[in-house]
Amino acid sequence: MKSLLLSVCLTTGVRAIVLGSVRGVVHDPDHRPVAGAHVSIQAMGSEFSVALLTNAEGSFEATGLRYCRS
Repeated sequence: MKSLLLSVCLTTGVRAIVLGSVRGVVHDPDHRPVAGAHVSIQAMGSEFSVALLTNAEGSFEATGLRYCRS
């Protein structure tokens, strides 16, 4: 199985919390979509993480992600 690691940067000195989303498509070296790939989104500097699987078309989407913005 393929896996993908994405990082979301969190900062100190928080003034606002912003909701966001991450979406994409996982492809193999021949540029074919990979169904059932494990995708992990990990925040830098905190314990926050989200684990997803891609769908039949290799797509994934994580919505409502919170990150701090100063």
